[in-house]
Amino acid sequence: MSVHDLEGSPIEIFTMGEFMPERRVECAWSSRFNEAAALDDLEYPFSPGCGSFPKYIHIEPMSAQTNAPGNLASYEKAIITIKYTSQLNTNGAIIEWIEGSDIHSPCKPEESCWSDGQIRPAPDKPFVLRSGGVFNHVRLKLGAVPTAVITQVDYVNNAAAYSQILGITFLAETLRAQMPRVQRTWTVSGLTSFYVHQRFSYCSNGGLGWNSAYRADTGTYEYVCSAAGARLRDYPITSFVLA
Repeated sequence: MSVHDLEGSPIEIFTMGEFMPERRVECAWSSRFNEAAALDDLEYPFSPGCGSFPKYIHIEPMSAQTNAPGNLASYEKAIITIKYTSQLNTNGAIIEWIEGSDIHSPCKPEESCWSDGQIRPAPDKPFVLRSGGVFNHVRLKLGAVPTAVITQVDYVNNAAAYSQILGITFLAETLRAQMPRVQRTWTVSGLTSFYVHQRFSYCSNGGLGWNSAYRADTGTYEYVCSAAGARLRDYPITSFVLA
């Protein structure tokens, strides 16, 4: 977009639980309708995730009329006023929730060691069933989908991940990214936005996460290592990106 905010913009107003910011932006008069249409479906940009979207857009000339009086009005520049409200978005711009699930943890027969160097014996059963969960993160309206939302699939988090909505911290390597659901809305007026639903499988394993296993002789979860002492990871690690 070829717009920029004027001096004194934006103005942010909070009242009765509603967030009502207001912006005044400048653009070329010839592109005023395209710029207004592009702004119409976008969340207030100075506070991502605030859930405030346009309820009113007003266009007015900023400079003197460039053609002869009496002809069709034409100006050099236009001012677009955008008034936002959080009341139009009843669910909020971000939704997060956790749901329970079971995890089938495979028991691999190849020789490996515990972190103290002791040989890990081959299991006598193919898998064990453990409790887990799914952390869901939904963005209702986005201008674009971050590339990392796709490329991080089947990776686990390399550091603690904090959910601002739920107020919960997920420890490193306890979340595994699944393929997200991405949906695009394109209206007849040319307005477009993306709906992105990310799902992360949760596995605690005593706080050590996906790349660990239960050690029956000690009753604890431990990392699995090679005979040389290097950690073995079934899932690679990366820095997670939430849309």
